[in-house]
Amino acid sequence: MVGIFALMDPLRDGIKEAINTCHKAGITVRMCTGDSLDTATAISIAAGIITEEELTNDTTGYICMQG
Repeated sequence: MVGIFALMDPLRDGIKEAINTCHKAGITVRMCTGDSLDTATAISIAAGIITEEELTNDTTGYICMQG
């Protein structure tokens, strides 16, 4: 028997609005986490920290990075 289990912690209430407020105020928001790069990227997109377009057009490799 093979089983697959997935778990996702939802964003806290108000996170997207807070990120949007920061962006409107000219604040660049960055996230530092111990999650895997794929998880961190997905969270960043869901929270509005980065957009799919920014990720797709990133020629520097610094939008999402690990190190």
